[in-house]
Amino acid sequence: MTSQTLASGLAGAIGSDFRQADNRLVFVEFGGLLSELRLAPGARVVSSGTATLRGTWLFDFDRGVEVAVDGTGDVWWEQLTSVARAMVPMGGAGLVNLGAVNFTALGYTQLAALPYAATPIPGSDDSTNQLVVGDVFAVRTNAGRLAKVKVLAYGYNLQIRWVTYAPTSGYRQLGSGYGNLEAVAVFADEQHALVSERSGRILQVDLASADASAPTTGVLVSGLVAPHQIALDEPAHLAYVVEYDPAGGRLLRIDLTSNAWSIVATGLLGAVGLALDAASGTAYVTEQTRGGGQLTRVRLSDGRQDPVASGLGAPFMLTWADDAHSALYTTQRDPQNDVALVVIATGEVRTVVTDVPVRPSSVALATPSSLLVCSNTEISRVELSPYAASGPVLLGIGHIPADKVSGGLATTDPGYFFPVTNAPFGGTLPVMVNHLGARSVGARYYTVEVDGLPVITPFADYKWVAGSFTLTTTTPVATRFFPVRSAADLWYTASLGYFAATGDLPDGLHRITIRLFASASAASEIGSGTDAGRFVDVLVHNRPPRAIIEHIHKDGIEVGPCALVHTSGAGTGGFTFTVTADSPDGYLSSWALWSQWGANASAMIASDGYAAHAPGPWVGVTSVTVPPGGWDAAVPGDPSSVNCAHGFTLEAWDRTTNGWSALYRSSMSVFLTILP
Repeated sequence: MTSQTLASGLAGAIGSDFRQADNRLVFVEFGGLLSELRLAPGARVVSSGTATLRGTWLFDFDRGVEVAVDGTGDVWWEQLTSVARAMVPMGGAGLVNLGAVNFTALGYTQLAALPYAATPIPGSDDSTNQLVVGDVFAVRTNAGRLAKVKVLAYGYNLQIRWVTYAPTSGYRQLGSGYGNLEAVAVFADEQHALVSERSGRILQVDLASADASAPTTGVLVSGLVAPHQIALDEPAHLAYVVEYDPAGGRLLRIDLTSNAWSIVATGLLGAVGLALDAASGTAYVTEQTRGGGQLTRVRLSDGRQDPVASGLGAPFMLTWADDAHSALYTTQRDPQNDVALVVIATGEVRTVVTDVPVRPSSVALATPSSLLVCSNTEISRVELSPYAASGPVLLGIGHIPADKVSGGLATTDPGYFFPVTNAPFGGTLPVMVNHLGARSVGARYYTVEVDGLPVITPFADYKWVAGSFTLTTTTPVATRFFPVRSAADLWYTASLGYFAATGDLPDGLHRITIRLFASASAASEIGSGTDAGRFVDVLVHNRPPRAIIEHIHKDGIEVGPCALVHTSGAGTGGFTFTVTADSPDGYLSSWALWSQWGANASAMIASDGYAAHAPGPWVGVTSVTVPPGGWDAAVPGDPSSVNCAHGFTLEAWDRTTNGWSALYRSSMSVFLTILP
């Protein structure tokens, strides 16, 4: 895990919204500024030219001069013998050899994305030489600047051409003059946004002219109590916001057409973070309570609140960890100062990043493995899964390294941001390939095989082209040979090598294999698909779990859906439920049965999770009657609990993953009316 400071000296970086379309983070500063940070900023040339680098001498690319051993050189053209030579990084500099790439087209953005290392580049006067005429290598200087270098002539003395860049700042203030800002949410048009002021206002701004005094800046609503994170539901023309009130804040819904607002839920204690799952009609809120922070699920239709996770430390704003909405990232402020991931289905909390700068407020997902963390005075970028050029060719499936798959089932280590335990695979699997490692051994093409048969479907990813990410399709050459990605290209998902669909595969063990080739010809294979690090066996499981409420009994008498159950005013004990919540193949993750009634009232009846049954298979429960001794619907102090319609819901989740998210959930509900 690596961390890099992208901006510092900020006036309280707090709420943020990452915009993938133009690779920028729009954020607010508590001191009253609306700002942005572009992740691919410009650069200026600090030195360039052609030169002779003599054997045993060093070169300083910051100044563009050949130097003796004086501690300022970035590379040393080392002469070990009359034949053995190497280009050695010095003083903390790093190198990446790129091969015969287009020197002119290689810019700062591409250089910034390279994995620099302290490994020398072989330059011996024999067949192992990589510093041949036309070879291009990149240098991260010991001053932190980036250089591209081309070999013009090879020998004891090297003729080189170079250009050294220094980055210009990607930080820019978009608007000023606001009160204490808390959060920002950018609309899909990338031009307009909503910001929240702690004083109680929600304002709409035009990012092209975003000062508080600009004529395009308008008050959407006012009179709120410390509004914090905002979530947009643009198709429905709605926005949502939470209020920070230790005595009990609200979740509010704002009609973006009329500017009218209404209350969705109340009694949220110190609410700060908000994430919306419009498809399921739910929202998730972080609360800062006296006993410790918690994550709460709120149903948008009636404001019902259900705890998801507790024991958090001063949680702040929320962002989804994946498109399937299976987990959420949040920051935890002092004294933790870290980033945590909460798994929705189980409520499990994992610390993902420790020791972030003081007072982190929000986290944004730049790529599936790259987080942007807004802290008090700075913004940092954290790479969760940095893969170097060495190591296996088949890195893994999505977030899951290949060596964390045993017997076809995936188990990641405690503390990893993507937790799975004995999980099978299903859906469409993102196969991650070590392109740099493949190129370093001379491969220019690769094939993907499933059970020994090549798969040939083109796949798409975003590639940086002419100043923007452009959706680019990779199509195999000669039917089945995919090109190895060049180190000079910037891809949004750098290690992606294929999307392997499992829908047509029978459940069971299947092998995914990567083969390397020097050209688009089977005769040019480098090594073998059976070599270590070039294959992984995955256990495919394409069936969701079952969730069935088979019978409901009251005092031993079965009651059906929509039944009216009288309790004669003597309590309502004696309810039992015969349920099936299982994965017959043994891959259940968890199940839960609960009741809900009245105005935001609910009670858990029975539940169980895989942690209590690991590490072996766990089917779950099949035609089991719960709970032991029966369930009593009567809640002291709540007369509606025995005089109201009740909805009984059973949900079951299994452990199947596609490497980026959990896949399967099943549910069933039965409704009764309980009367005195």
